[in-house]
Amino acid sequence: MPISTYLKYFSLFSILLLMKANLALPSYLIGQIINITSQSPTLEGLGNLLNYLLLSTLVTIIISPFFTYFFEQEVQINVETKSRTLFSQLIRKPFSHFKRLEIGSLASKFERGLGSYEQFINLSVSRGLPLAIELFALGCAIIFFSGWLTFTLVVFVLMIATMIKTLIIRLRRPHISRVNEAEDEILDQIVGVFSGIRTIQSNRVEGFFEKRLAPFFENYRQATVSLAVSRSVFDGVAIATHSLISLSIITLFIFYLFPEQHSDAGQLVTALLLSASLTRAFTGLLDVYRLLDQSREDFSALKGILDHEEKLTGVSQVLNQVLEELA
Repeated sequence: MPISTYLKYFSLFSILLLMKANLALPSYLIGQIINITSQSPTLEGLGNLLNYLLLSTLVTIIISPFFTYFFEQEVQINVETKSRTLFSQLIRKPFSHFKRLEIGSLASKFERGLGSYEQFINLSVSRGLPLAIELFALGCAIIFFSGWLTFTLVVFVLMIATMIKTLIIRLRRPHISRVNEAEDEILDQIVGVFSGIRTIQSNRVEGFFEKRLAPFFENYRQATVSLAVSRSVFDGVAIATHSLISLSIITLFIFYLFPEQHSDAGQLVTALLLSASLTRAFTGLLDVYRLLDQSREDFSALKGILDHEEKLTGVSQVLNQVLEELA
């Protein structure tokens, strides 16, 4: 890989790190603004804090679109290259390998496989990496501005939420496979019907095939409902986590930090804002993990086709040679 490419990736990573660190600054500034407005009659220093807050916001607004453009360019180049590679591998499989597959099922598996890989890259790089960096930056900010005790409390609640959500993700896997299988069955049936559509229409037996496909649609509906329920439970845990963290921090400040004079109202606001941002980033990261797990399930069918080894026939060997010459 050329040095220029390494420098480009390093620059993108550095800008991303600075942008995520900048996200923690407004929470601290707002806390200080509250302290000044509630404690200082002259409001001395308020103007500087407001200017810093405005500058921090402008930096995010101006830099973010440009960064997203160049970042997504690199991601999509990778996706395009991998999509071509997967198609090249698939088209070079022996003829006999495709005889055991329905056309509809094959098309569905290939489309879902490419889509799942694109989603995997987008989630892990476009969302996962920024969220991981944001989580690190906000964690450091909580330690620096609110103390280790607040950070430990937040981490404890997040660990409990992680265990619950990981269990939900594991329980979702059979439902994902069931939805994929139901989609493949429907597509197989539809391709079969349309391949003989003239015969069906000439014999006026459309109603028969409508009834024949009805159970497949019913099976798909039941599978998608089960998957949607698991998603709602996953989201419910995220909402409960945010509420529990906020309640825990307020309790900590009211019953311990305020009486011991270890903190003030501004620090409480800063802690609440930072913990809310941290929870949002953490929830987003777990959601990325959920979607990555679903992408893995979606890609497994195409991977099974590509990994299947079968002895080449004479015709397949000739086709492979022709394709290699054309490449």
